[in-house]
Amino acid sequence: MAPLPDRRPEPGSLALRSLLEEIESGSSRAVSAFEAGDREVAKERFQEALDLILDSEFDLASTPSLRQAFVEVVDRMNATDLKFLPETSPTNETWESAASDELSRIDPDIVAKKPAKEKGADGKKPRKITYDIPVEVNDTVLSWIEIYQTRLRPQFEVGLRNSGRFMPMILKIFAEEGVPLDLAYMAHVESSYKTRAYSRAKAMGIWQFIQSTGRVYGLHRDDWVDDRANPEKATRAAARHLKDLYETFDDWYLAMAAYNAGSGRVRSAIRRTRSRDFWVLRRTRYLRRETRNYVPAILATILIAKDLEKYGFHVEKLSPWEFDLAEVESMTDLRVVAKCAGVDVKEVRELNPELRWLTTPPIKTSYTLRLPAGTKETFAKNYSELPADERVLWVRHRVRRGETLSVIARRYGTTIRGIQGANGIRNRHRIRQNTVLMIPVGPHGRVSASAAVSSPTYKKGQRVRHRVRRGESLSTIARRYRTDVGSLCAWNQLSPTSIIYAGERLTVYYRGKADQIANSVPAKIAGGSADSRRVKYRIRRGDTLSGIAKKFRTNLQSLCQWNGISHRDPIFPGETLIVYSRR
Repeated sequence: MAPLPDRRPEPGSLALRSLLEEIESGSSRAVSAFEAGDREVAKERFQEALDLILDSEFDLASTPSLRQAFVEVVDRMNATDLKFLPETSPTNETWESAASDELSRIDPDIVAKKPAKEKGADGKKPRKITYDIPVEVNDTVLSWIEIYQTRLRPQFEVGLRNSGRFMPMILKIFAEEGVPLDLAYMAHVESSYKTRAYSRAKAMGIWQFIQSTGRVYGLHRDDWVDDRANPEKATRAAARHLKDLYETFDDWYLAMAAYNAGSGRVRSAIRRTRSRDFWVLRRTRYLRRETRNYVPAILATILIAKDLEKYGFHVEKLSPWEFDLAEVESMTDLRVVAKCAGVDVKEVRELNPELRWLTTPPIKTSYTLRLPAGTKETFAKNYSELPADERVLWVRHRVRRGETLSVIARRYGTTIRGIQGANGIRNRHRIRQNTVLMIPVGPHGRVSASAAVSSPTYKKGQRVRHRVRRGESLSTIARRYRTDVGSLCAWNQLSPTSIIYAGERLTVYYRGKADQIANSVPAKIAGGSADSRRVKYRIRRGDTLSGIAKKFRTNLQSLCQWNGISHRDPIFPGETLIVYSRR
């Protein structure tokens, strides 16, 4: 392997210069280990070099020398046969196989030579059709046309149908970025224009970015969002990636090949063959079968897509991608969004494929969602009237040492079965420490969108025992039951500055006022006397309800009423009870 070329870091940055030297040193040690046959050490050193880049204080997208170092490290990694960059699989939502996975399974050279006859005497392309990249028509390209007409026809027709949805957006972005418009058909070969396509190589979205390359071009990924599945952002990134590859190779066929295989592998093939002709490279073992098929498959796609009738395709394309943009102020469940907009949640999910869960991320600033065209005003009106505590139907929970699903289910007021279904857990007894779970917080682990959006179905003045949830405040509870904080405090012997705790039970009268509800504060619930103080007690191992009541010089019935429980209910260490203790 050739050593990394010299780079001159941006002037005035000693920290950056030191970082680049450390990256180059680590990458060189990885190459030495690989050439010495120590594959595991090589893998570790390469990963360490990548981590230095990705975890540094410098922004990868705006630091050219660091970005170049990243590309070169990845190229050197690609030049080996090691497997890198482990990545968690997508969430338990539905993902589809990527069209590009077929490229490694097919050998067009064994397809019958019959399609070569279609080339005609002069071998010219169809008349009155223009192309903005060279489109060579040879036996390999014609073989791929036949493959698309026969073996892969169903998949190809899916791509044609889906192209109607995204092609206008892709053409617009490619024109803005100065990329040949015919390269828009690459997405057909990559994914059949499926936003939720996921390949064996762990590439994602209509442009099939792996995580590392996506990060170079500004595609963010975290526990909540994966921009590789965002059609607009991924298309912009693909256009810029293709431009960079063209600057490297000065040939669109080689740029396309490098998009699939990585620029390092293509450079290596050029160096070994001393040829810059893709068709020469294709006949060697220096490119994988997938890459050898990639370029002719794209050319075949361009030829068919620009003259569908000639090649026997009659497909009704989907309507162009149209939507309204709407802001949500806090973490919001997509089922709640759908209910507010008056649409099916499936429509919201399809318009926002970058969201990894059925919720917007928990960020401090607002988040922009796509909604079906014409629903923005309806959504804005309903969403503005929705209390903040009714916008989220899920919470994230990191499993702590010793926790079980039953403990977690009790904590959030849901069921074990609900947690298992939400996270694809088969064995309820096998959950690992630090695993992140999505917890459905509605009754029985399921909350209907209608229940979340509409007001509680209580009669005016009806007495309700409300169990406090994590993050709730006196004001959010008062809004939920259409009353005011002063009345809520009066009913529960609290002050507006009192602290309330998750799991605590409060008495509230729906749409009521303290001065309108006679005898609204039962003595046993309110504490019974003016000389008592409100205490939060954490249950310890060996505690019983009667023992706790005796400890605080009260009776079992009052203790149960204060906490909305029965004397027969089990209690567990770590849970909390509210007790009114004499001063």
